Amino acid sequence: MPRLDSSWQKTAALLLWWTSMSLVFLSQGASGQCVTPDRPRTPGDWPSSAERWEQLRQEATCWRLAVGVLTSSSIAQLRDSPDAWGQNGWGYSARAASHLGGTVVYLGTEHAVSALLQTRIRRYQPIKDGGFFHRAGHALRAGVTVRARDGGRIPDVPQASGVLVASLARSQWERGRPRPGQAGIAVATTLGFEAVRHVLIEFLR
Repeated sequence: MPRLDSSWQKTAALLLWWTSMSLVFLSQGASGQCVTPDRPRTPGDWPSSAERWEQLRQEATCWRLAVGVLTSSSIAQLRDSPDAWGQNGWGYSARAASHLGGTVVYLGTEHAVSALLQTRIRRYQPIKDGGFFHRAGHALRAGVTVRARDGGRIPDVPQASGVLVASLARSQWERGRPRPGQAGIAVATTLGFEAVRHVLIEFLR
């Protein structure tokens, strides 16, 4: 199949990315949620194993997962990445399988590390009161930290671990070798996006 013109590739990939991000943001409202938010907790009142398994099940069967996989696969198809797979039906199937596999690795790792460190199930709860800087600071902190069992906040190691392991796994089966530098960029990008997303939810919803 002939390679697509690079300018059209970039334009189409950007449109797909913005569409996907818009769906993710808009779906945070009650009408679009397919994952039950974690209930308010106090120190000592912590998610049970059954609650953690239910949270993982909901995330793994959520419609947003399918949208994310299809969008990411389409962007990779337009970019012909990795180019060894080609821009045909087989190449798209391989990319979809790769992105789905990466998502499964991400979710499994994130929830396993969260259970190991005994952190809360990560769900942002807007405060909706106080001044601008107070609310913005709260949202930004929530994007890069997670609530620990003692009630304090620690760096969001569960999510960072999930992104890191998933990125290394995908680069291994897509490129034949792990790419630590790219995995580190993926972690920083994901945490940055989460922080910005929380700020938008805090002020726009």
